[in-house]
Amino acid sequence: MRENIVSAAKRIIIKVGTSLLVKDSKLQTYFITHLAQQIVQLRARGKECIVVTSGAVGLGAELNHKGKTPNRTEQQALAAIGQSRLMQAYDHIFAQNDLMTAQVLITRDDIQSRHNYVAIANTLKQLVNWHVVPIINENNAISIEATAIGDNDTLAALIASQAQADLLVLLTCVDGLIDYRTNQVVETVTNIEQQAAELVRQEKTELGTGGMATKLQAARIVNESGIAMLIANGQQPYVMTELLQGANIGTLFCPSKKNLYGKKSWIAFGADCRGEVHIDHGAQVAVCERGKSLLASGVVQVVDHFSRGDTVALFCEGQRIARGITHYSSTELEQVKGCQVSYIDELFTGKLPAEVIHRDNLALL
Repeated sequence: MRENIVSAAKRIIIKVGTSLLVKDSKLQTYFITHLAQQIVQLRARGKECIVVTSGAVGLGAELNHKGKTPNRTEQQALAAIGQSRLMQAYDHIFAQNDLMTAQVLITRDDIQSRHNYVAIANTLKQLVNWHVVPIINENNAISIEATAIGDNDTLAALIASQAQADLLVLLTCVDGLIDYRTNQVVETVTNIEQQAAELVRQEKTELGTGGMATKLQAARIVNESGIAMLIANGQQPYVMTELLQGANIGTLFCPSKKNLYGKKSWIAFGADCRGEVHIDHGAQVAVCERGKSLLASGVVQVVDHFSRGDTVALFCEGQRIARGITHYSSTELEQVKGCQVSYIDELFTGKLPAEVIHRDNLALL
């Protein structure tokens, strides 16, 4: 199963962790060299590669002469310095391997904006068509803490879903998902919630922002999009080549049969969620099993304030089941929850649609 999933992947997102790129504030250029050489080999086999890189803040930290923990503004300034140096290295080393690169910096606002989200997807598609390797990072120089994506594992997963990738590979400094009870690598995960969540303890690296918990969150995102994910040790010089040759290394997260792409992927993972709509069992069956739109008659509770066109989360009996774009504000929905369409038409004189959330704007989770 592993060999089939990995070898069949055409578009691959490769996420590189800070710990592989930066040591003592120095760039590990040999790693970028090995990465470039592997991408050449992958492309010779018909693979398309997109790189999501960390390391800007860690690389800029060389100028943190006082050695104290930088505050948010200082981190942003260090990221600006480090990103320039990081991209220069990628550009120079990849060019030595006849690879052209393109820098793409993304913020949380870009993910939340439907217009920007589509624009990024189109840009990545064009770059790949031109055989250019996109090098993506969060724009940490301007991202404020409250709206930052926060970690590049999540960013890589969002990009994988956005770019309709087949495989996401998280290269880190560990051998895979480790069962801390046995200290052994978990080779395959088929059910994230049942198998993986209880095996992991929260931790972060000193320079990076991700730990194994963020990698599990990335796995959840790509799993919903029908994308496979691998966690592997990037300290092995040609780990990508070995993986594509079927080597049984790292941890493989098998994809689900779900296929959230395009607009529904954005609704599920990109759009900012502004509130909650709780529904009854009958509405849950209609939405989840019969593919129907959500009507007000099935709504039992409205939480938080939201406007028409906002994205909200759907809950049934305390379980989050979907996200969707609402045609109703929270005030309007509070007025008509549990009501039939005929009453709503009379109340609003036909100015609002029958559906609270149309099925085309619903993403099941």
